[in-house]
Formats: sequence, C-alpha cells, structure tokens
Amino acid sequence: MGKVFTPYKNKWIETFSQQGSHPANYEVNLKKLTKWENKKNILVHDFYAQIGFEKTTPALSGGSKEALKRLTKFEKKMQDYADLRNFPSVDGTSNLSVYIRHGNISIRDMIRAAKISQNQGAQTWLSELIWRDFYEMILDVHPYIENESFKRDYDKIKWPGEASHFRAWCEGKTGYPIIDSAMRCLNETGMMHNRLRMIVASFLCKILLIDWRKGEKYFAEKLLDYDLAANNGGWQWSSSSGCDAQPYFRIFNPYTQSEKFDAEGKFIKQWCPELSALDKKTIHAPHKLGLLKPVKYPDPIVNYEAQRVKCMDVYSVVKSEK
Repeated sequence: MGKVFTPYKNKWIETFSQQGSHPANYEVNLKKLTKWENKKNILVHDFYAQIGFEKTTPALSGGSKEALKRLTKFEKKMQDYADLRNFPSVDGTSNLSVYIRHGNISIRDMIRAAKISQNQGAQTWLSELIWRDFYEMILDVHPYIENESFKRDYDKIKWPGEASHFRAWCEGKTGYPIIDSAMRCLNETGMMHNRLRMIVASFLCKILLIDWRKGEKYFAEKLLDYDLAANNGGWQWSSSSGCDAQPYFRIFNPYTQSEKFDAEGKFIKQWCPELSALDKKTIHAPHKLGLLKPVKYPDPIVNYEAQRVKCMDVYSVVKSEK
C-alpha cells in the first residue's frame, strides 16, 4: 500500500487513463423511486429543535443545484487556480468543500470538469482532488491514525504548550495577525482557506508547541466542511507526524507567510479591523511599532524565533529525518 502521495497520484492517473479518462455519468430517475409514507419518519418532526439547533441565517445556500452552479462558475476561472489558490483575500478556489462534505456534489462531476479544462489550473485542482482520495485511503487502511500519529515515533513527543496559549489561538488573540484573522474567520463562518489551515496548524504545533490532536479537534468542532480523513491528514501533515508529511524541521514563519500570501493585508484587515489603519509594511508585525502602535492589539504571546529553537528540542525524541 502506497504511503507517499506522488506515486499514489501517478498510479491514480494511470488507472484513470486506462479506464478512458472520463468518469461515468450515472443518472438517477427519481420518478421510479417507491413512494413510502411513514408517520414516524424523522423528517415529519422538527428534529433540529429536538437536538438543540438554533435557527440562524445560513451563510451558504445548500443543495445540489447550488453546488453545480458553483462548479460552473469555477470552471470559468479554473485556469487561474494554480496561481491564485494560496491567496485568502482572492476568490481563487472552487468554494465547494462544504458541498463535498454534505454530499451535494459528485466528485465525478468535479473530475470531469478538470479533465475537460485541460490546463495547468485544472491539473493542479485535480491533484488536490487526488489528495482527498489519498487521505481517505490512508484512514481506511490505517484506522489507528484517528487518535494516534501515523508515524508512531511522533507519539513520544511531550507537548509543553500552555493552555492559555491554546485559548488565545482558538480566539484569534495571539498577536500574530495572519493567525488571528484566520481563526476569527473560522469562528464566525465555519470556513478557513487551505493556505491558512497550514499556517495556523504549523503555528499551533511548532510555535506554541501544542499537540496537533487539540487543533484537529477544534477544527472538527468548527468547520462546516469537516471531513475526518482530510482534517486528520492535514493536521498530521503540518505536525510532521503523518503520511508523506513535511519534515519536522520545516516550520512556517507566520510573518513571511503573511507577507507573501496577504501582502496588502486585505484579509487581515477584514477579520482584524482594529489593524485597518496600518499600512502593508507594518500590518504583518504591528508589535514592532512598540509604543508607536496606534491600535489596541495584543503583542505576540510567544517569541517566534525562541519558540522555533524550542521546537527542535521538543522534536528531538523523533528519529532524524533526511
């Protein structure tokens, strides 16, 4: 069983090509379904109220029609996906993850759209869909990863992170604008851009030195598009404990990530409005302004450089990676 993504992807594409490179389009005739009336059917009752849900204005329109509408819209800009997908202030992704999670759209429809487009953006998007399959396969073959590290050696790590730092991370009050804006967005909308997921996950595990399982659980509670395999795979990738994960000595620098993927600070200003008065040079690290900082915003709860050094010590119990 493959444990590295690229060989898995190559085999996936090879098999797909052998089958004609076009997923079958199965259609269901709903008129032929048997009609059955059950007075005890849960749909007859207000089961939302029974389980404690409160009615709110939905952030998204649901259903298959809406999902297909979004896919059609994305097809028109798919050629730019490879270039724009990492910028949270830009509408450069498909915005279909919630619909995938709730079964409103078929993966076959998405693959079909990518194959029809036949450009770099489409190929990059197809690769992301294959990553989804990869993580599903890993969870199926190695179910222990739901609670344990794929690389069992990583469960030797003793996480020294503080509970107060975890709370600050959850609440978007770390003093790192890119982290705080991402977490505030998650808390309010139930969504988070993929690039931001990697940044905040790396920050929690390798800067705050907090067990990846805590972050994974928090995401599970908040994400509208929560999927066990994808969520687990992403967190274990970021913490380096997972299958074909980044090496433990690779740590995302929140400052450079912010400058690179939110250069103008547009996303930060949207979710951290108290920083709106800052320019693009100061918004990524407002604490450097010292007493001249014109806004009420927390200083960093930890020193990035110092924590980076500590991370190497914390991970020292893991066998060396080359």
